[in-house]
Amino acid sequence: MTNPLSQTPTKHRKNPWKRMNGSDQNRLSVATSFDNSKLLRAQTSVADTQSPRTPIDPIFSQPQPYSSSQFADGTIGMTLGNSSVSSIPQTQQQMDEAKHEVDYHLISKFGHSDLIGTGEFSVVYDIQYEGVKYAVKRTKQPLGGPKTRLKKMEEVEILKILRGNNNNNSNSDDEDEGKDYVLNLINYWEHNSYLYIMTDYCENGSLDKFLVESGKVSKLDEWRVWKILVEMLLGLRYVHRCGILHLDLKPANIFVTFEGSLKIGDFGVASKLPIPPFFDREGDREYIAPEVISKHMYGKPADIFSCGLIMVEIAANIILPDNGQSWQKLRSGDLTDAGRLSSTDLTDLDNSLFSTNNTCSSNLTSMAGTSSELKLNQLKQRLNIPNYAPSWFFDGSKSLDKLVSWMIDPNPANRPTADQILKSFECSVVELRRKSGATIYEGDFGPCYEPGDIESMNLEKNLEKTCLKISSLPYGMQSQQPRKTSIDMILE
Repeated sequence: MTNPLSQTPTKHRKNPWKRMNGSDQNRLSVATSFDNSKLLRAQTSVADTQSPRTPIDPIFSQPQPYSSSQFADGTIGMTLGNSSVSSIPQTQQQMDEAKHEVDYHLISKFGHSDLIGTGEFSVVYDIQYEGVKYAVKRTKQPLGGPKTRLKKMEEVEILKILRGNNNNNSNSDDEDEGKDYVLNLINYWEHNSYLYIMTDYCENGSLDKFLVESGKVSKLDEWRVWKILVEMLLGLRYVHRCGILHLDLKPANIFVTFEGSLKIGDFGVASKLPIPPFFDREGDREYIAPEVISKHMYGKPADIFSCGLIMVEIAANIILPDNGQSWQKLRSGDLTDAGRLSSTDLTDLDNSLFSTNNTCSSNLTSMAGTSSELKLNQLKQRLNIPNYAPSWFFDGSKSLDKLVSWMIDPNPANRPTADQILKSFECSVVELRRKSGATIYEGDFGPCYEPGDIESMNLEKNLEKTCLKISSLPYGMQSQQPRKTSIDMILE
């Protein structure tokens, strides 16, 4: 379910670099239970507290049948079963969320409304209109004075820009490329000084929710990691072409459709270019770029940095730190704490062809380093790697590590643009071959071409000759400009 909330609070988690091992995988579980109209996390096992990902946020679960009740302060709450939400002591957060459980304006307008998410400043409901389900985000508090209203309406103006205008420009198809990967504004209105924003409804919730579920089993296969990167960057390139900075990119603000495709949402922190004077906004600390913190420098590279850290989180199956030494290392472009991201570390690919029990896997890196194509082909045969497998998956080139290192370079001038990354050989091949949405499993190496698809095969050969190969770049030298650490930038 979609949850386009603005300003989702930073998550507080222990041991952010704890990663999964074979003995833990089968023991990881997340238990949730209903308690007085709210889903509360049940007591988890020791393995749960060491889970490499955050447990599922209970706000994404379906609400129970309700009946309305009234609090002492006159606000309307709800009753679950035979117990009233106001009958026992609750935390302030629980009481606050219970007050927003029912929106009678939406019920009167659409006949049905369920709460599907809450954030620091907004609540989200699902509704149905003419047989189609949509998401509606409503401000928690009335808009108040003109200044507050202007700030809230800025998100609407940005969504209107991203929705686009009909024109006869011959290049409009190219300009709209990637629009499908951005949450679409359907309508907006005000009622009793509350702002309502109606958007697409994404049946499979947020990318964060997907990563929670998949991370309990094993690391995500590298093919899907690359697909997620491609769809995320297609959406981000469109956002940037529209002259918009997102500034709060994270898995919780990226949503998954019924078909498994991604949509970037939650533009509550976003801004139009050029950035106005005295602009001061920050997204989640776990994904924020170093120049935003040290210099309040806002630009497209800040969004690229956030995307790079999202890829670290996905590929390494870890929880990003929100402070401390590991947090500082990431903002200095240091990935050592995260470990290897590419699947060339074949012994780290659980439940795939390459396991620690495979005696051939230990020879891969040394053999891949040679220029002999014959040795690689022999190794592929011994390990049953299909001929169509992308070469950078097994040749030891560390393509994903190189790309992410480039994306999180502490100097924003050194980072690639979304367009540069998408035009690389690796991303071009992923986009050419894939047949399903980013989160849909298509095998460890992705799908192969149909036997008669000569056109696609020739196109890939041409891409290999003409596109930048990330795999061929020296590690740590993706740009020619000198690197700066986050400390250097702060001292400037």
